[in-house]
Amino acid sequence: MKVIRLRTYSDSIEANIAKAKLQGEGIACFLTNENFNALQPDFGNRITGGIDLMINETDKELALEILNDVVEDESYKCPHCGSDRVIIRYGKNAVSRFFLVLGSILMGAPIRQSSNEYFCRSCRKSFPHPEEKE
Repeated sequence: MKVIRLRTYSDSIEANIAKAKLQGEGIACFLTNENFNALQPDFGNRITGGIDLMINETDKELALEILNDVVEDESYKCPHCGSDRVIIRYGKNAVSRFFLVLGSILMGAPIRQSSNEYFCRSCRKSFPHPEEKE
């Protein structure tokens, strides 16, 4: 198996959160350059480029999917395959989802559910937020 760098982080806390998410899903991973960057943050980032999250190459696709997911919602089933492995995605891409969630946390405002998109991990299809039935 080949070990590859999945992502690079400038902050030890972010790197460890990503590592914990992957390990919680059963993906073996480790961090490199963490101690050097912790001792010399500015200097370390310039020399090493940051803290690297390393995984097996075979786990790359699943690991990226896990890190890009924001919130799991098991109360809704996929209309395509019936699986309960459904997650909510906020925004169109990872960057917009990150800033939307970060902004809502910092401002203390709830995330609007009307613009959410659901994504099934089993069949890998997206579908809109379910309409509330009266």
